[in-house]
Amino acid sequence: MYSPTFINELYEKVYLKCSGRLRTGITMDLGRAPKYSKNSTIDIYVYAAVNNIFLKSAIDQLSAGKIILNGERNSKRELKKVSDIQSLDTVLSRIEGKEPNEILKEMQHVNDEIIKKAVKEGEFEKGFDASLDSHNVYRYTKIKDSMKRKRKCDDIQKVVGTKPKNGCYYAHQYMTIKAVNGDFNPTLDTTPVLPFTNRVKPEWGLIHNAERKTKAEIDCLLGDGDLDNVDTINMCYGENKHFIFRADRDAKVQKIIREKCSGIWYHIEYGYTKGEGNHKAQYNLVIIDVNLLKMYNVEMPLMDKKEKYLVYATDLAPRRDESDMDFCISLVKRHKKRWGIETGYRDKIEFRAPTHALSYSVRLFFFLLSVILYNLWVEVNHETKDLPERHEMYPDGISKYLIGFLLMLAVLTSAHHFSKAHMG
Repeated sequence: MYSPTFINELYEKVYLKCSGRLRTGITMDLGRAPKYSKNSTIDIYVYAAVNNIFLKSAIDQLSAGKIILNGERNSKRELKKVSDIQSLDTVLSRIEGKEPNEILKEMQHVNDEIIKKAVKEGEFEKGFDASLDSHNVYRYTKIKDSMKRKRKCDDIQKVVGTKPKNGCYYAHQYMTIKAVNGDFNPTLDTTPVLPFTNRVKPEWGLIHNAERKTKAEIDCLLGDGDLDNVDTINMCYGENKHFIFRADRDAKVQKIIREKCSGIWYHIEYGYTKGEGNHKAQYNLVIIDVNLLKMYNVEMPLMDKKEKYLVYATDLAPRRDESDMDFCISLVKRHKKRWGIETGYRDKIEFRAPTHALSYSVRLFFFLLSVILYNLWVEVNHETKDLPERHEMYPDGISKYLIGFLLMLAVLTSAHHFSKAHMG
């Protein structure tokens, strides 16, 4: 049954949590006697993020008063009131003027408040598994064209070469670490990956920051194929961390599949060597026929169902009381918990506005804001998980679309009240 009380409480909880943390944690140079407050600037960024629209579109919508407030169509007088919204240049300038390191520090502090609360409530009393992943925000403008721009263009200096997508070979890249145990799986930390950066350094930093913030130890690191490299594997051994990564299917792995896996459900290649010479690492290569997983009703994403074999790199091995087949199945089930970070990545995209901004600070701010909005969604679902109204109205959890809609309404109402105050 529809519960207006629950929705109203959720509305207040979402906006107060989001706006309170952002307004407290973020600083901006507003100048002397500014017409527009920091809060109104943050609201515009949030509005653009939850609607997945450009800042210009967000400002146009707020300025024109196209949205109906409180169920009543605005009169001409009301439209004039709502039109008192700051310009795109004003909104951008308040972030463009900040150093990227300052933005990163402030936004991490905002995110840490969510983690601190969970730690106090005992969410990380035991060890937990964590997923490392990298996120590409593709930069479609050509580098040579960007360098010709008359306006300052510093974001192009921070792109890295990556796997091509829609003809684009460059992206702003970020690494995240995410808890994947239980029903509270927030993104614990985020860091940009800059050009010519040794990836092991940010990986190491994320692991240590995650353990410091949660006051708990990571039991096992989960990751995709880009973590199957000699440096990362040796870092895991050096940090005494178990790991399960999707293996890179290079020619050597393909040869093992052809020669040793035909007609069998699984194969474990103990002491498999990655690399050569002095630059190498050893682990157990686990190869599993997808049909075995289907027989045991192991859930898999569609892309895995289309494969013949799944291949993993791990330091784990079967226990004495565990069969090889049970070990292989349990390995897949444990690794599939990291699907949460892939889902989390898609959810972060839905909490992130697109931008043509030439400022790296603006682009960094948008990505970090998407992380905070994603964690807000995770937190609200966790806090309401035991409420009867939540289970009755949203048995599968509160959707990110509802969170975004409530934030949008809050921003619209805030802009409406701001305009009233200015217009008399």
